[in-house]
Formats: sequence, C-alpha cells, structure tokens
Amino acid sequence: PVKGAPKPDHQLLSDGDIDGIPNLYKFLVLAYNPLLAILGVPNKVVPFPMYEYQATYLAHLYQRHIQLPPFDQMLDHARSDLEGPRPFIMGFKQVAYMNDLIDCVGDHQSRLGHVPDHWVKSRLHCVEQRKQRLGY
Repeated sequence: PVKGAPKPDHQLLSDGDIDGIPNLYKFLVLAYNPLLAILGVPNKVVPFPMYEYQATYLAHLYQRHIQLPPFDQMLDHARSDLEGPRPFIMGFKQVAYMNDLIDCVGDHQSRLGHVPDHWVKSRLHCVEQRKQRLGY
C-alpha cells in the first residue's frame, strides 16, 4: 500500500458506477497499491504493441528507474481518465497512450520509442478496409 494513502471506503477493483476498473493510474497501476498492475485494461486496441509498452513502463517502474507521482496526483489522474463515456475503449487514442508511457520512461529506454507514423497509417488503412468490406 502507498504510505499515507487513506484506506478506500469501497472495493478497490469495482465500484459499480463505471464500466471497468477504477483507481488505475495510467490505466495500469492501482493507485492504492502500486505493486498491483493490470495489463490490457483498455480495449479496442491493437493488443500486443500496447502490452509491450505497458510492460516496458512497469519494468522501469519496478526497477526504480522511474517513480510514481504522489498518491493524490495518481488518484486525480486515474479519476480524470474515467471522465466521459466508455473510458476504457481506447481506439486510436492508443497511440497517444503508448507515447505517453514511453515519455515517462524517458532516457532509460533504448529499444522502444514513440509509435512510428507508418504504424499509425497502416492501422488507419486497416480500419478503412474493414469498413469498406465488412460495413462496420
């Protein structure tokens, strides 16, 4: 548990008001206990690249190459992520999300970088092809 964090007055992983998991900093780390991380929560994404970026972030976090912000900031960030309809459906927001994770890792990371433009263009092309051929 985070030092100084109040005990939650509700269940940590479900509060019934939202469709998904509350209190996840960056849709990944449980604010009340950062030793617990849940990969793959956002959906309607290209899964394996996202998992790779999430795993990279967690590896650097748990190796103490990067630090989490104070508890209150994590909780505020987690709550602001839940604003709007269907917050866990990411779609093309996945690119900004993965770039944000890699920005947090910073200079400690040498293998992954920002999502390349050609990857984004190929995903857009796939969506267009699906709509043309399958109608959705």
